[in-house]
Amino acid sequence: MSSPEGMPNYGWYINGKVPNGALCLRIGSGGEVIKVGRDLNLVAKEAGTLYLAIGMTDRYARDSYRFPGEYKVQVKVEKK
Repeated sequence: MSSPEGMPNYGWYINGKVPNGALCLRIGSGGEVIKVGRDLNLVAKEAGTLYLAIGMTDRYARDSYRFPGEYKVQVKVEKK
């Protein structure tokens, strides 16, 4: 069972930063992938679409591995 923090014992989506199964985000099409985990406060450096995903290596995605669990997300946006 996975959680928003992910499961590092199953490897890393981004080595040492985002474990497989972790909730992560990216802003814009070329932005950096950031681990959200259970809680994250972030000030975006630029405008763009917010993408949320579960970090998973290509091998796990290709082989249809499952990471059962539930991810409920609340997003609050404040314009500066």
